[in-house]
Amino acid sequence: MATQLAKQKKTDFKPRNDDDSFARVNTDPCIGCCDILEKVGIAAKQNLSGKNLEIFLTEVGVAFHRCGFRRVISIPSHLQYVVNCLNTSANSP
Repeated sequence: MATQLAKQKKTDFKPRNDDDSFARVNTDPCIGCCDILEKVGIAAKQNLSGKNLEIFLTEVGVAFHRCGFRRVISIPSHLQYVVNCLNTSANSP
C-alpha cells in the first residue's frame, strides 16, 4: 500500500484543462490501493470467518488509514488542507 501511495503526486489533485483528466475520478495510485484491498478482502473471506475475519479486516483498515494519513501529512500543502478542515469543523455549530 505504501508503494501505491508513494506514486501519488501533489499535482494529481490540481485540475487540468483537458477533458480526459477532468472526467477521471480516481488516480492510478487510488485504483491500485483499491485493487489491493479488494484482493485482501476476497482472500480473507475465503480463509477466515466470524470474529477472526472481523479482527483481521479491522487491522487491515487501521493499517491502511495510518499509511494514508502519514502520506497526507508528509506533504505540507496536504497537511494545511487537513488543518483547515479540522478548524472548519471545530468552529461549526
